[in-house]
Amino acid sequence: KHMKNGKNVSMGFGFIEFDSIDTTVTVCRDLQGTVLDVHALILQLCHAKNDAVLPKKVEVSRY
Repeated sequence: KHMKNGKNVSMGFGFIEFDSIDTTVTVCRDLQGTVLDVHALILQLCHAKNDAVLPKKVEVSRY
């Protein structure tokens, strides 16, 4: 949030998690451009960084 005219206001974005990618794509397609509180929604997929996918460095003792 940030201050506007002495009031805390939303930055205008949020995150929603769905049960499947199919549901996510359907919701994004169906609600894209829907007007909410005089603002048109702009919906995008978010791709989180997943450290579990990255290979781990393994130290090998040379003794």
